[in-house]
Amino acid sequence: MTNDTQAIHHAAEQEIRRFHEVLVAWFTGDMDQDAFDQSIDAVVHPDFHWVSPSGQDVTRQDILEGLKSGHGSNPDFKITVDDVRLVASDGNLAVLSYVESQTGARNAPPENTGKSTVIFALQPRLQWLYLHECYR
Repeated sequence: MTNDTQAIHHAAEQEIRRFHEVLVAWFTGDMDQDAFDQSIDAVVHPDFHWVSPSGQDVTRQDILEGLKSGHGSNPDFKITVDDVRLVASDGNLAVLSYVESQTGARNAPPENTGKSTVIFALQPRLQWLYLHECYR
């Protein structure tokens, strides 16, 4: 890895971990609305799409509305992120994969592990552009 790709990998991995920490704090009720908005809105690209584990294509607006309605809904929710890998980067976009494990999710099996692929827009700042999640 070159210094540029190492820096992209490091920044993107930090963002993946930070984003999931925010989700846990939100769903457990440990974060208020203003902090959530500040933590999420700036890093989710206006053209963001999420392909859910069930295959649904969800827009930025729909995902943010869905997240906001889940405040405090999972007091025992936990997420761990492992095996973060930089798949590709061209200076404008970065593609990473990672393993996400959840426990305590209200509408999921007690232990839920899946593989995720994310595309980050790198300009003008690191933003989530596309996320595809697959759970076992």
